[in-house]
Amino acid sequence: MTHSPPPAVPCDPVTRAAALSGIAGILVYAVIVAGLGHLTPGYDHMTQLISELGAVGAPYAAVMNILGSGIFGLSDIVFAVGLRRALGGG
Repeated sequence: MTHSPPPAVPCDPVTRAAALSGIAGILVYAVIVAGLGHLTPGYDHMTQLISELGAVGAPYAAVMNILGSGIFGLSDIVFAVGLRRALGGG
């Protein structure tokens, strides 16, 4: 007995864009963390926390806090709205 996959759920453009923002946010965050880690003297991804890149006194703290955490946070909010729409929550 074989099972067929469930039918695809139709997705409007707003919901699709919201889902893609979640994926894009993660990728942008990863690139920013990797880039700032490389640019920050003495920073080691294996032994230090990511939050140290945005700590007071870090050379690129503003970049990390605005572009890294800010954009990632906004993309998460947009993704959550899209997920709610996709699951029928309005």
